[in-house]
Formats: sequence, C-alpha cells, structure tokens
Amino acid sequence: MRLAFLGALSLAGCQPAESGADNAVDRAEEELPPEVKPLPIGATAPADIGGAWRVAGVNGKEIALDWGVSAEIETGREAARLTRIRVQSQCIWFERTFLHDGMRLLPAPPPPPPGGEESATRPIVTMCARGLLPQEEAMKAALMGAEWAYRLPDGSLVLDGSAGTLTLFTQ
Repeated sequence: MRLAFLGALSLAGCQPAESGADNAVDRAEEELPPEVKPLPIGATAPADIGGAWRVAGVNGKEIALDWGVSAEIETGREAARLTRIRVQSQCIWFERTFLHDGMRLLPAPPPPPPGGEESATRPIVTMCARGLLPQEEAMKAALMGAEWAYRLPDGSLVLDGSAGTLTLFTQ
C-alpha cells in the first residue's frame, strides 16, 4: 500500500503545470511587456566582436548580391567600450558607433562639434555614382536600429533591433 502511494505521489510530481500558469515562455511574443526582448535559443553575449566579418543576411534572408558585403568592427575605442561598426558593399559604406555592454548596444555619446558647428552623424557615405540597392537599404536600417549583439551556436554574430537584424560570420 505504501509503495503504491509513493508511486502515485512521484507520478504527480511529473504532471505538467496548470494551464493557467503565468510562464513567459508559453506566452506569445506579442503578449510580452515591451521591455522584454525574447532572444533565439542558444544566444549568448559575445566575448569579442572586433575584427573582419562577412555580412551574410539581413532580416533573416540571405544577401543575394553579385559581390560580398563586409563589416569591420573596431572595439575598445576611447572609453574602452566604444565600438564602431562599418559595413561596406562595393563602393558604398555606412557606419555607426555604439557603447557595447554585454549583449546591449547603447547609443554612443555624440562627437564634439567640429569648429563649434553642430555635428552631423555620418550614417552613409557614397563613394560611387549609384544609389543604394534594397538589400543595402535594409542593411543600413538594421545597423542604425541595432540594440542587441549576440552570438548563436552556428558561430554567427547577430545585430538585432527595432529595424531588423544583420547576420555576420567571421571572414
């Protein structure tokens, strides 16, 4: 009798939680509070993001251009937390500077104005006589809106934010 009771008790502990339990994993993403950022399974804080990278995708889609798109990430500038990310696609490049803190990419303080004039950021510099292609527009938007940086188990570095994602692999 005792053995049957202990067996029933141990099985009761294996039962799923009530269906009304409040578990963020079970709720749909749109039901989460806006300050909660669900990350992909296996996402980890990148130890070091500096170096040369290949831009492989934007917003979950592979970049299908006839040339490679690169990203150069320079870390440790000034206050040792400033990170400059420069993306180059053929003769067009754009860049952004962040304060990198774990997985967070925080806005960098504005540079001092040159000669007392108001300083303008340089989100895009055109070095050739063509406009941006749709993929380049999407890459620029994703970089300018990036709020998170994380590594995935496949070795990729993802820059993620309100305007989309950039997926990078080491070169």
